[in-house]
Amino acid sequence: MTALAAEGGILRAAADERTLSALATAQELLLPLYLALLSCFDLRKKSLPFALLAAGGAAGILLRAAEAVCGADISALCGAYLPGLLAGGLLLLSARLSREAVGYGDGLCFGTLAFWLPWGDLA
Repeated sequence: MTALAAEGGILRAAADERTLSALATAQELLLPLYLALLSCFDLRKKSLPFALLAAGGAAGILLRAAEAVCGADISALCGAYLPGLLAGGLLLLSARLSREAVGYGDGLCFGTLAFWLPWGDLA
């Protein structure tokens, strides 16, 4: 019974590793498409739709939640993504204080990207 349980744990770990790899591949495919879509809106309308930013943030949150379910270290996830969220919050605050010299879309976009990319990739 113990050997069977150990084998099941190894198989689960291998499945989780494959799932994490698939999530990384999905992120590598989806993020450039999302950024291209944001760029098109920004170039044409000079603004970013809140619904598109919210959808991107929700997708990023789902990716991070899936990583946590597959065994990724939650404290490492928080340490990697929380600084980007704080920077996005600071951009939103600067938009408010500067009467939108820095737009709200910049802060929201940075905060959304913080769910997709660890801080080292954003900085």
